[in-house]
Amino acid sequence: MAYVARSEELAACKTAVLQGLSIDIVGRLGSGRSELIKALTAELLDAGRKVVTIAGYSAATKKPFRALELAGFGTDSQSPIAALLKAVADHPSIITVDDANLLDEDSWAALAAVHTELGTPFVISRVQEMPSEGHSDRSVRSLASSTMMLRLEPLTFEATTELLLERLGGPAELDVLSRVYRKSGGLPGLVTAIADTALLSGRLSQKDQVWSMTGEFWDGNLTGSVKHLLSGLTRSQMDLIEAIGLFGSLSLDVALDIVGEEELESLEASEVIAIASTDARTKLALDPPLIGEWVRHEPSSLRRRRVTEALKEKLPASKQLTPAATPRVDSALSTANSALGVTVAHERANRLSIARDAWKADGDFTNGLRLLQELHASPSSPEEIEDVYTALSEEEGVPADRAEYRQLRMHWLAYRLNRPEDAIKLAIDLPPELLPYSEYLCAVALRVQIDAFGVPEDVDDQLAQMRRPDQFESGWVDISEAFVRIVQGKPLSALDVLNRVTPPPQSELASMHELMYLWARMGNGDVTWGFEASMKLLNAALERFDLTLTRAYALPAATCLHAVGHYGAGESLLGAVLTLGPPAVGQERTHVALLSYAAVFSCLGGHLTLADSLTREAERPAVPPSPFPSATAGQARASLQNLAGDRSGAVRSLVESFKQLNDRGYLLSAVDGGLISGAMMGIGDLLPTIYPLIDTMEGEWRSRYLDYIMAVAKSDVVALESSTAHLVDAGRLAAAQFGATELRRLYVASQDKPGIERADKLIERVVRLRDDIDVSAAAWLYGKHFRIMADLSSREQEIARLAAKGLSNQAIADHLILSLRTVETHLSAAYRKLGIRNRADLLELNWDWDA
Repeated sequence: MAYVARSEELAACKTAVLQGLSIDIVGRLGSGRSELIKALTAELLDAGRKVVTIAGYSAATKKPFRALELAGFGTDSQSPIAALLKAVADHPSIITVDDANLLDEDSWAALAAVHTELGTPFVISRVQEMPSEGHSDRSVRSLASSTMMLRLEPLTFEATTELLLERLGGPAELDVLSRVYRKSGGLPGLVTAIADTALLSGRLSQKDQVWSMTGEFWDGNLTGSVKHLLSGLTRSQMDLIEAIGLFGSLSLDVALDIVGEEELESLEASEVIAIASTDARTKLALDPPLIGEWVRHEPSSLRRRRVTEALKEKLPASKQLTPAATPRVDSALSTANSALGVTVAHERANRLSIARDAWKADGDFTNGLRLLQELHASPSSPEEIEDVYTALSEEEGVPADRAEYRQLRMHWLAYRLNRPEDAIKLAIDLPPELLPYSEYLCAVALRVQIDAFGVPEDVDDQLAQMRRPDQFESGWVDISEAFVRIVQGKPLSALDVLNRVTPPPQSELASMHELMYLWARMGNGDVTWGFEASMKLLNAALERFDLTLTRAYALPAATCLHAVGHYGAGESLLGAVLTLGPPAVGQERTHVALLSYAAVFSCLGGHLTLADSLTREAERPAVPPSPFPSATAGQARASLQNLAGDRSGAVRSLVESFKQLNDRGYLLSAVDGGLISGAMMGIGDLLPTIYPLIDTMEGEWRSRYLDYIMAVAKSDVVALESSTAHLVDAGRLAAAQFGATELRRLYVASQDKPGIERADKLIERVVRLRDDIDVSAAAWLYGKHFRIMADLSSREQEIARLAAKGLSNQAIADHLILSLRTVETHLSAAYRKLGIRNRADLLELNWDWDA
């Protein structure tokens, strides 16, 4: 089986070692250090190097030369040092040391002596530890001069799922992918342990060649994996771990009451807890969240009681805690800071629990409405939702609550029971006391109508009817009109309408106004601003634990990332958002669009198995597409087919997607999707249909984009150079990169040296604006490999040149008589300009130093 958990790190390590660098691999327990060492050893052996393998053992740290002896060095007639010297002296060799923290002092000193005499490179793996007195430095820099540190961070969603799918040998449902990602915290060791135990227990099974999971997530066979992560903790630290597990999360001040500051810092250094700051609060959560599952399932009830009683003794009455119920909605936002995900899940579970308790204590209309709001946001139990609707009597509520109740009921009927006609009726013939809310309910009804059936032919008449003189003007008609104009491809008209509205701050109207304004500006081509604005709004929504708005803002963010060409960032963003759990009622189309974008990003990033799983997930629910200009399941399928060489299938999927959108009156989505997706795949079959539609739409960028497509089709270098430069200026870097590489190919074919230089400059601009993952993805996608030109200052170039030769930062500082901080500053600037992340990337770079 191919090594897929950390393939990029493996390639970087191999390149660095073959250049003569020693490598310091640092990671927490479960991060896959040992597996990376094994995979690197195999790669180095294939490259003709001799590899000497040494490992540390906890039971042998006090015995002189024990690590070398266990590795086979040292006999009665020969000392361990002499044996090791002899082993590495007669052939180009590398020494790997796993768990260097556990190496005995004499073996460590022997390794230092070997490097001093022979200069043999080392690859050292160790656990990150808090520095302490009397603890020797086991980093590779204490042995070698030319070094590189590689810190193993948790795997991203796409890397985790790639490892999981490789383990399973086929596609899996999103629920499986997100649950494993959430609970494992991105640790490769836990990913494989979870998969293996679920397979053995039968909780993972295949249906129609797709893996799904049933039953409880926790399995007692995972206990050993969790205890390994917690090895070496003190009794008070374990009390804190179990307290966090029992209560979901703890505030920082409560944690400091349980353990001292030094022990808390030690726990954070070992990375089994993480600190998350959300909603102006600082909380501690377990990382990975699987530890919390172990706490809730495995420790005895006596131990749990002891921990709870100990907390009561240590905490003042003002800080007393109530154990959290196990969340009915098992989902959390897992990002690089997985503690945030645990905090979000805990907050959601608490809100739902509080709403249930209030409803049970006093089943009045207000409490029932609040419970419905929480259940709609996390619809895990349709039966419970129906029970609440059955128990409530609308006439018992005040008018404002009754209007909110009708909005929820309309969403439930339309989006979950597939009864849009019945939903629309709830906005008609309102009783007198609900007339002030007529605009609001009619706006909901119009959105339901457009989602279910498409834009009606009499939509302008309906909008005029909503503006009757006897109606109370609330601003919702303007929001509805702006939404319609956006869908019709008239973003400038939408902006004019939105400028008439001044919504109350922190209101539902204000949120919808922000969302419509975002889509309108993006529809007019402002994707760079759109991404920045959508991410700002998304983060603000997440801090308020408003997951509905978080998903709503994630869709325009993904749309911008696709246009800009940041595929790696798109994968990371959607990998986090999709682990929020099931979509809120009314967000089913948004969820499918997010799945479709995630599939496209995975496809463009080369993660084809994951892309296939996500595409199947997007195709599974038979819901119409989102009316907003976003990805569809058909476009995701077309991306897969195109990369598989099935051009006719890709054309068919794109045409069907375009027809479905156009027939429903979603003109903006149909045209933009056909233009961008078709251009990226080199498919122009839709252009004859799209061309006349552009004249009916607002915003000039589409005409410029069409000029670019025509220039590519005709190999018109003059038009292509002009339109590509415009695309770069407009921030549409995905198309710009293809245009620039195609332009260079045409100039090379015609042996036009000035043209080649201009094309290289365009490529350089794109590389500067896109992250390194995206650059490599585009090269893989189009099969175009281009040279990166160095546009660095003389000092940056000098320092980067020395770094590329293998000198450490300190060695460069000594050579150039500079401070270490100055070297680091110049090298970071060089990395940023070259679109790379680290020294290993620099070694692989095809760099024209003379440019």
